[in-house]
This record gives sequence, C-alpha cells and structure tokens, in this order.
Amino acid sequence: MSEINDLIAENILKWKRFDGPAPRYQRAGVEAGSAEKCPNFLESPEGQALLRHEMARLGFTLDISQSPTNWETNSGKTSTAVFLRNGRKFESTQPYEYWAVCLAALIAVGHTPTAHDNMAICVGG
Repeated sequence: MSEINDLIAENILKWKRFDGPAPRYQRAGVEAGSAEKCPNFLESPEGQALLRHEMARLGFTLDISQSPTNWETNSGKTSTAVFLRNGRKFESTQPYEYWAVCLAALIAVGHTPTAHDNMAICVGG
C-alpha cells in the first residue's frame, strides 16, 4: 500500500492503524475490533469520494482544472487540484487528477509532500 494512502488515512481521516501482515485501519468513532483495509485514494473512485467528502466536512472547497497536452512546449496533460479554506489556497499539479487531489489534501492539512511522496505515487507505493 502506498505511503500516500497511509498519510491520508492517519492525518486526514484520523484512522488508527493496526500493523500486521496486511495493515488495517479502524475508522474514527467506530467500535474497537472493526478494522478494515485502507482504500486506495490514488486510484479508487470510492477512495476519492471518501477523501473529498472528508475535506468538505473539514471546511475545504475543491477546484480542479485540467491542462491539455501542449506539443509546442512538449508538456503532457496535467490536473491541478486546489483546496480553499478561509482565503488560503493549497494546490498540487500532477499527471492524474486523483494524484493531484491526494497531494493537495495533504498540503491543506499541514503535510508538506517530499520528493519521496511524489516517487511513492509514481511507483505505486
């Protein structure tokens, strides 16, 4: 599982991690003993919906823009995700929309992505 998924589960959703052969998480406010597998926020529509819902619950609004491939500058298609709250803007531009949303969400809650985080996305964890 990707470190990005772990960071989202622990820092945004506030889930408690239980280590083992396959890490499991207990959702905040759920009774003990009901741990589950962490969603894949980077690729899963369900994981994205959960992340976006939680960010909205925390008072953030999300704006996503797409930039098409530009053959003149030899740049590929990108997606920019911007979370806004109280006049502050937290953004990330990535090759894929879900990746941009994940990193912008982490930036919004105070996690500064590193080159390692970007690499974790690129290689799938």
